[in-house]
Amino acid sequence: MTPNSQRFMAWISRWSTRQIDIAIAVLVTAAGLLLFAFAGIGANRGAGFMFLQNIEQRLLDMRFEVRGARTPDPRIVIVGIDEKTLQHVGSFPLPRKTYAVLIQRLSAAGAKVVAFDATFPTAETNSATQALDRLQSELRPSVPSGLVEKIDRLKLQSDQDGMFAASLKQAGNVVLGHLFLDAERARNADPKLEEEYFNIVWAKSFPQVLKVKSKDGHDFDLNRAWIENGGTVAVGAEANITRLAEAAQSYGFIDINPDPDGTLRHALLIIRYRDQDFFPSLALQTLREYEQIPDQDIAAYLAENGLERIQFGKHELHPSHDGTAAINYVGPYGTYPHYSMWDVMSGTTSAEAFKDKIVFVGATAKAVGDLRNTPFQSGEAYMGVEVHANILDNLLHSGEAERTFLIRGPKEEMGDIAFIVLFGLGLGLWFARAKPLLSTITLIVALATFGWFVYYAFVHWGRWLSFTIPA
Repeated sequence: MTPNSQRFMAWISRWSTRQIDIAIAVLVTAAGLLLFAFAGIGANRGAGFMFLQNIEQRLLDMRFEVRGARTPDPRIVIVGIDEKTLQHVGSFPLPRKTYAVLIQRLSAAGAKVVAFDATFPTAETNSATQALDRLQSELRPSVPSGLVEKIDRLKLQSDQDGMFAASLKQAGNVVLGHLFLDAERARNADPKLEEEYFNIVWAKSFPQVLKVKSKDGHDFDLNRAWIENGGTVAVGAEANITRLAEAAQSYGFIDINPDPDGTLRHALLIIRYRDQDFFPSLALQTLREYEQIPDQDIAAYLAENGLERIQFGKHELHPSHDGTAAINYVGPYGTYPHYSMWDVMSGTTSAEAFKDKIVFVGATAKAVGDLRNTPFQSGEAYMGVEVHANILDNLLHSGEAERTFLIRGPKEEMGDIAFIVLFGLGLGLWFARAKPLLSTITLIVALATFGWFVYYAFVHWGRWLSFTIPA
């Protein structure tokens, strides 16, 4: 074979290799884009896609752990039903009179808003009141009027629900929690109590739920748009008893749905109750009371593809179309100031700790069982009441990208796609031309730079960029 023929064959060989390299790069990029299209974070429930989602979510958790705690909003504190309280007061659930004392103490200390991560769905059984009722019934009709008045006073003093209701009414700043139920759990709910409760809480639903017109101006069914885009519809409620509901200032649901792996990463901000009204979460309603936001400044905007935004006074929120938002956790459990309910009741805690504060009241004793999985798992077990505190913190700082809910929207998805193309085609073609050692160094540097960028966007811009598929 002549030298010219050898050079030609060598050129043909190099050309074929490059073509193969380009084809591989294109195929890898196409595969990455296909995986990305069907493995939206938290959207696809296929086993293989769930595996990819789980990796991405764990990497998000790692970002929280690496970042560590940041300064919590100083306006938020937690009063916990802790082991100390259970030792002094008794087992859970606590007597209602203890809540009455707590509300009185917090009110006297100047707390701005008190929010309960708890429900009170049944009247408290009171043997003393029952005994007085029987005595009064047996003595009638010959019982002296003076004795009747004395019995009535004793009954009033023994009526713990009455004492709790009176403290709620007098404080005028308490937000009670309630649970919305799916069809299975609603079977055991009291329909009469649900109806009575709805007749009270409807006044604290979203004042306005407005349609966002499509570009071509055609109309759509609001209820259908909500359901088809993953919006939660409750069919029942674990309602608070009527006398407490009537005495409270406001109400918000405490439902929080974990991701498939059991970790709480998303806040649920809005729920539709049956086919009637849309209701806000406990954190949203607490914000409403704290900032005294008038009804005309509150609205949920629904488009054909689901929830578009929520206007809450000066706060413009952009959750996902299903009404959820990725929680930007402030830190591990105990990041917010905690005070024992018993210490508050007994006057041990200084009143200054609650002056003009937002106080969340909830279980912090492990025996109560309100344990939650969160991205911060290296420290003490996380209790549900502090999850609500984190959600409110995100709401209070809605205008600060690094402190409000994590952003995961079309711009972030386009960024992911850009990185997939860059790594698939750009680096693929570079690897075809570079020597193995240089390719390896390039790979390490590229992944390290990409990881740093994803982490930087998370910490400083509050953006959740996918690392798994691009990498």
